[in-house]
Amino acid sequence: MAGDTLKIARAEEAQRIYTAEIFNDSWEELRKILTEKLISTDPLEKDIRELHYNRIKLLDELKEALIRIMNEGSLEASQLKLKKK
Repeated sequence: MAGDTLKIARAEEAQRIYTAEIFNDSWEELRKILTEKLISTDPLEKDIRELHYNRIKLLDELKEALIRIMNEGSLEASQLKLKKK
């Protein structure tokens, strides 16, 4: 039961972060900066372009991780409701 409530609490915290205006503003700004850096690299700077590309992908994976945590908590909450019935 404690693991269930922990997953639900983590999901709630992930939801707060994911919907926070400051998080989304920061995420958008950072993605814009990284995209501009990627676009402005010289064609011969393959390693630098790859680095910026990987940073953008990592940034996207951060949001995906928050979504996974929210989904896991939502699933746990649903299962707990079913067990209580």
